[in-house]
Amino acid sequence: ADAYVSDKMLDEAVNAEGSNLQRCPRCRIVVQRSEGCNKMKCTVCSTPFCYICGEMFYIDDPYEHFRNPLSECYARLFEGMPGTDS
Repeated sequence: ADAYVSDKMLDEAVNAEGSNLQRCPRCRIVVQRSEGCNKMKCTVCSTPFCYICGEMFYIDDPYEHFRNPLSECYARLFEGMPGTDS
């Protein structure tokens, strides 16, 4: 029961407004971006995913997610990085 409660608390922290946390879409571990762009690679299972929306990327072209005009993350690869305006 304790693991369930702590997992739910982590979910709340991840989903909180202004949170700098995201869950890996495959293994569900919580990650925090300390530097770099919004293309993440899980340190546990090596899954590539978007730090903004948490969506898993295509292995062959992970940047397609940021080039697709229909994606909510279109042109947001560098958003939130230190040294950028957004």
